[in-house]
Amino acid sequence: MSDLLRQVLVSAALFIPVAGIVGFISLMVTRRAGAGRSRRAQRVVLLAAAFAVAATATGRLWVREEALASHLTSVLISLAVPLATYLIVLLIIGWTNRRIQDDAMRLKTRKAIIYLGLLVVVLTLAKVWLLRQEVNLTTVLSVIGAGIALALQQQILCLAGWLTLLTHRYYDVGDRVQIGEIKGDVSDIEVLHTTLIEIGNWVDAEQSTGRLVTVPNSYVFSHAIYNYTRGFEYIWNELSVLVTFESNWRKAQQLMLDFAQEDGEQIEEKFRTQIRHMSDKYLIHFRHLTPIVYPKILDSGVQLTLRYLCEPKRRRSTMADLTAKILDAFAREPDVDFAYPTVRRYDAAREGKPNQPRAEGHPDNR
Repeated sequence: MSDLLRQVLVSAALFIPVAGIVGFISLMVTRRAGAGRSRRAQRVVLLAAAFAVAATATGRLWVREEALASHLTSVLISLAVPLATYLIVLLIIGWTNRRIQDDAMRLKTRKAIIYLGLLVVVLTLAKVWLLRQEVNLTTVLSVIGAGIALALQQQILCLAGWLTLLTHRYYDVGDRVQIGEIKGDVSDIEVLHTTLIEIGNWVDAEQSTGRLVTVPNSYVFSHAIYNYTRGFEYIWNELSVLVTFESNWRKAQQLMLDFAQEDGEQIEEKFRTQIRHMSDKYLIHFRHLTPIVYPKILDSGVQLTLRYLCEPKRRRSTMADLTAKILDAFAREPDVDFAYPTVRRYDAAREGKPNQPRAEGHPDNR
């Protein structure tokens, strides 16, 4: 009876401190985690894991059979290591969130910490369950590999795409990209997919729609990737207006050019510097970097198209500023008028050139 009582006391002395200490640490670590519901769910999971670790450690004291004791030890390690790793990851992430101010760097650091924690857990579980002497490692890995290859083809392709993104850096967090037909700003790059803040669609000038779009990383192998910001900070944009044939289109052309050149010199210098840096890797030819206005004759008047450099995320704002300046300037000029589609009747007999030869059968020749 005394042995049984001693065993119970030892078990209680082990269970209560383990569950209490781990539970207290879990509560302290998660005191700033997310919203109330998310924090409660996280605490429930951690407390359940803490009680499972304590119960397994206590059960290990009651087992006398060596084989069962060995299995309980493996279970205990399998529970304790993920729990400890998770708590440590939460502590490190909380510390980095307070120390790192840049959003992109903070996200990258958080992802790296999480992946490192996952690697520790996977290696530990592999060491506990797969590298035991009684297990044929080659057979286990062959079966697991065949099952993964058959059941997780798309996931493996996405993982390969993620590794490709890590090595080739087609885009990074914060870049504005187009993947296939999907456009957006990269907000997160995970192992299986990339999350974009969508732009365009029903919104003009490629502004944000407010939706998040998830793109499988396997798209890097099957879709074209357009990066608006990698290498160059600027893109070409065009603004077209239509003036009447009677307008002084050269004056209108010069007015548009003057407005675009206000910030053109500073942008041009930055752009040339970026070209010099990128020319070591890519074959790049840009001869004309300053704004330019192209005239074109249309049915209703002369179209003037202003081509200029702007930042990808300021495309609409720069266009709005230029449009406002052009409207104000054209309103002040008496010899510059906007054109619009019109229908005009032309009488060759009255409006034609003098001494114009009349075709045979014309009413004036009868």
